Amino acid sequence: MKTYCTAVITLLLFAFCSQTLTQQSHKPDKCCFKHIESRIPEAFVKRFEETSPECNNPGVILYTTQQKEICANPDEKWVQRLMRIVQNHRKDSTFLIVSEDVVTH
Repeated sequence: MKTYCTAVITLLLFAFCSQTLTQQSHKPDKCCFKHIESRIPEAFVKRFEETSPECNNPGVILYTTQQKEICANPDEKWVQRLMRIVQNHRKDSTFLIVSEDVVTH
């Protein structure tokens, strides 16, 4: 009887742990729950990341030069403009680094 009870308890514990791990594995890493209302100057933003479609509230995470993460609304025109500027700046920077390496070798 003890073996049967131990087996049942072990099986239930295993099923519970498996369910918990499965639920945790489908959650996105970062989501925005509130968006900043004021504009951020483009000079303060190093990069950005769009939140996962699995998040309830769409957002863009802005990574600042002061090591902060700020959520912004991707539907706002100023956020879309900022994303384009940051993206173009990163492309220009990458090109310059690559072209310097080509020249020096």
